[in-house]
Amino acid sequence: MFELVRWPDLPDSGEFVYQIRMLSIRDRCTALDSLIEMRIRHTVDYKKLLNSARYVLTRPDSEDGIHVRASRRHRGVFELKGGQIRLFYFVSAEGDVAVCTNVYWKAKSSRNEQNAAFEKCARLRMDYLNWWEEKVR
Repeated sequence: MFELVRWPDLPDSGEFVYQIRMLSIRDRCTALDSLIEMRIRHTVDYKKLLNSARYVLTRPDSEDGIHVRASRRHRGVFELKGGQIRLFYFVSAEGDVAVCTNVYWKAKSSRNEQNAAFEKCARLRMDYLNWWEEKVR
């Protein structure tokens, strides 16, 4: 059901302790599809997101407010910031992979839309962690 897919624009994980992967559900990876579109349409913001991603490769559960912000309402859910692009993720059960779930374009200040993006990530986090528990039993 779930698969973790590499983000092609990031360096291979051999250089870092942590990894960033995109969550693919039934062979569909909406986060990666959205990022590919952002790379084409919003190059400057996409490059900022890549810089923030390199920060996450050093410590995925760290919140600094500039690159990463943790959700106040959903434990274990983070927002990776790059210009107007927001990439939502959680840290895997093993603690070594930032699992990216969805992308939000923050063109306007809409608390409801952004909260919905956090909530989507939180739901996918629970589904993935439950699936992972069943898998390792």
